[in-house]
Amino acid sequence: MSFIRFKKIGNKEYAYEVTSYYDKMKKKPAQKSKYLGQVVDRESNEFIRPGKERIKPEKLILDFGDSYFLIKFMESRMKDVYDFAVKNSALPLILYRILGKTGMRRAGIWYEGNIARYLAPGVMDSQRISEFLVKFGNETKMRDFYRAYLKQPEEGISIDTTALPNQIDLDMTQWGYSSETVDEEIKLVLVMDRKRNRPLYFRYIPGGIMDVSALSATNSEMEKLGIKPGLSIMDAGFFSEGNISSMFTSKIDFLMRVPANRSIYHGLIESAAGMDIPKNAVKYGNRIMFISSSQAEFAGNTVFTHLVLDPERRGRELRRYMLKHMDDYDPFSVKRKGFMVLMSSQPIERDELIPLYYTRQFVEKAYSYSKDDLSLLPLRVHNEETLRGYLFIIFLSLIVYMEVQKEIGSVEMSLDILRNLKCKVFEKEIVIQELTKDQKKLFEKIRVIVPNTMGI
Repeated sequence: MSFIRFKKIGNKEYAYEVTSYYDKMKKKPAQKSKYLGQVVDRESNEFIRPGKERIKPEKLILDFGDSYFLIKFMESRMKDVYDFAVKNSALPLILYRILGKTGMRRAGIWYEGNIARYLAPGVMDSQRISEFLVKFGNETKMRDFYRAYLKQPEEGISIDTTALPNQIDLDMTQWGYSSETVDEEIKLVLVMDRKRNRPLYFRYIPGGIMDVSALSATNSEMEKLGIKPGLSIMDAGFFSEGNISSMFTSKIDFLMRVPANRSIYHGLIESAAGMDIPKNAVKYGNRIMFISSSQAEFAGNTVFTHLVLDPERRGRELRRYMLKHMDDYDPFSVKRKGFMVLMSSQPIERDELIPLYYTRQFVEKAYSYSKDDLSLLPLRVHNEETLRGYLFIIFLSLIVYMEVQKEIGSVEMSLDILRNLKCKVFEKEIVIQELTKDQKKLFEKIRVIVPNTMGI
């Protein structure tokens, strides 16, 4: 709690900002004071410091720490993203998607109460945001960004799609099947750099297009931007003869899960008896799995199949299944519990297989961050041009969010702590309030010193 204390010395009056706090060392309440200057007008809190211009009354008290932290983080660690965002006036919207967590129509309200209005100039009223998104989603701008941002993935990529259900009247919105439901949707394709655990590329496709049809076009678009995918890690949705033939033709190595409705899957499960022997055992964390690998012919090419048994998962799945189907169980359904079949273009060592495949969880986490932390859904756009710009903003925000998460851990909690760092805006100067212990620690993690004052 703060208040202003006035002291009169001779015929002059001086002002001090007094802050009350609890002294943990002395275990009692205490106060600390900060000199504000000689009083010019007590009624309007107008002061002047020695050797400085007159300090006018504060105009605003704004949230400071959260936006300042993100801006300094981007400046020092993500120059490519930061420079592009500043050049194209996208920085305030990126900050808002990470900090605001509400629809774009409220962006102006957030902007008015945050230091971003001074540090990240831009247009933030809802009507002009829509106009901005149309221009920002231009293909030329995207290519400009990718030229500066894209780097060859050293250890390959993970790729997946997610459904974006919506009721928007667009040609892209089509009936699609996902997560055991049928809904009107657009699909988002996201590519992750596996080594850097960083979003690499995105595109969107109509909801009615199956994942198997999206892979070839995605690889082709990346190749035109100078990116050779290397090893691609994919889920079962991308499994098809056409995709596998295409990747062999393009010399793209892959590892993907085989869907349960394929004959090659059935054949491997039927041959699984007796595979849980010590020579097939592989340690994964604190778990033991059993892996049996072999060669096969598929879609006119030699592939490598990997039958994976997780005994712990088999026990859980078998228990749940039998509790429901004691009297009407299907023998094959019983047999397949706890098994997974993977296919690769090259042989893979048993102890590397599971960690390699599960790197695709990076892309699943990225989708989770987009939907839960950046409020990707619900979509509230009215044409495809605005949609493209909006998804581009989400993509850039996701890049920033995931980099921050890697460095400081819990992004949401950290930004809540930083949001409590306020500043007071005067006519020509911004005065930053004292940092708490936790706020200091967060800025120390990214090696940033917060100034006491800033010019406007």
